[in-house]
Amino acid sequence: MKLRYRIPLAALAGLLTYPLFPRLGIWVLVFPVIALLYLAVSGLKFWRATFVGFIGGIFFYVSHIYWISQYLGPEPLIALALLQSFFFALGLGLAGWASTKLRALLTGQKLAIAQAASFAMIWTAREHVSTHYPYGGFPWSRLSMTQSDSVLGHWVFWGGLPLLTFILVLVTVAVFEYLHFSVIRIRLIGAATALAVLLIPASFTPLSSSAENGSIKIAAVQGNANAGLFSNNQPGTFLRHHIETARKFLATEKVFDVMVWPENAVDVDVLHNAGQRQLMTDFVNNEVKKPLIFGTSTYREGKLYNSSILWLPKDENVDWYDKQRPVPFAEYVPDREFWRKISPLVDLIQVGYSFGTRDGNFVLGNENLGTLICFEIAVDEVINTLVRDDAQLILSQTNNADFGHSDEAYQQLAIAKLRAIESGRSLVNVSTVGPSAVFLPNGDTLQYIEPFTAGTMIAEVPLRTGKTPAYFVSLAFDLTNLAFVAVLSALLFAAPAIRRRRSKE
Repeated sequence: MKLRYRIPLAALAGLLTYPLFPRLGIWVLVFPVIALLYLAVSGLKFWRATFVGFIGGIFFYVSHIYWISQYLGPEPLIALALLQSFFFALGLGLAGWASTKLRALLTGQKLAIAQAASFAMIWTAREHVSTHYPYGGFPWSRLSMTQSDSVLGHWVFWGGLPLLTFILVLVTVAVFEYLHFSVIRIRLIGAATALAVLLIPASFTPLSSSAENGSIKIAAVQGNANAGLFSNNQPGTFLRHHIETARKFLATEKVFDVMVWPENAVDVDVLHNAGQRQLMTDFVNNEVKKPLIFGTSTYREGKLYNSSILWLPKDENVDWYDKQRPVPFAEYVPDREFWRKISPLVDLIQVGYSFGTRDGNFVLGNENLGTLICFEIAVDEVINTLVRDDAQLILSQTNNADFGHSDEAYQQLAIAKLRAIESGRSLVNVSTVGPSAVFLPNGDTLQYIEPFTAGTMIAEVPLRTGKTPAYFVSLAFDLTNLAFVAVLSALLFAAPAIRRRRSKE
């Protein structure tokens, strides 16, 4: 196929990610997206495949993360899309080169299986690189994140988000390759076998939501506070919204164990301002009368942190968690002097958040509540660390106000649902403006609040300590894919020298 046909195929694949990712979430489109990109680069040499991949990457990212431009315009979106497309292009360049070599070495069913496995490993390894580099990466846009409303999402129970991505790509390319066989029997058997590999383990995954250590009743408050970066509200506005919403709930409901507010719910310094501290103390002691976990900014030893605080009646702030993975170019600016020369927009972030070092596990008697903040829901290591430290449920506190009515919050909520299945824990995702939801360990939605609505979710959820296969498999699986791609890359660069040496002999 000529290059002029391959470029539109890659662009079309990228455009399809808009309806593929939530909020539309037409999850079956993941298969044509993979197939079109495979067709676009298969059989091309490295640099041609890289060029086609770069075009596909631009459309891939801009289509579904357009919400990044919500407040700062197109410049941040273009910068992020270009950076991510660089990795995207290199991955597809390597995949295209690998396909040409495999065709020279193998035929028949062996070729079909090798093509599928190679493409899947390269894609999954590229996702790992994109989600970790540079500056901690962009842990978004993985193919697995499109499957929260599909039975295929159950794959994350077995091996986390990396395994689900791998399976989606493996089966799609295998079916595509088998459908090219001239022998109808091989075509049908091969395609049916690949589909069975995809569907049967996911459909029969034993997802349980039974309690292993009792249960806990959570009250999660969505205050509908306009907590955006440039909201220009008077200090205390976010706090007032959440107090008012909580009071409406407390007027009719008194039986619960813990109340949770989202990230940035408290926009005043309750730790160092005596008046504001007394306000919080009186509210918790006299009205909530139960532990309150809330998000706020804290200043300690000259540093600013995005924090979650555990506040107890009588005892006040007894524990806190500082966000370990603040978002680069949103919550802090790495290498500010360098990036200022490229774009003065970086100086809109005048004071950056520091990296937290405390664990996110709040212990209340026999209960261990794991908490994370906003985009950390997309970071594998954060979830795994909470589970490692015996969290019995996960609290995801977030503030989506900066992204308005875009798809960002729906994409984040889809990730939260997959994390509940992956970790085998109930997960409470509570946002300033929503949507907010409570998910059971099997992925079922127990409670939900519509976006831009003030309200409180009340849910009794099971506490669990068992570890899913994903906890043990996901990191090892990622490293295996990276090792494969490293070896393949080494062979790519060494191949010309080896051929020259052989020709001389």
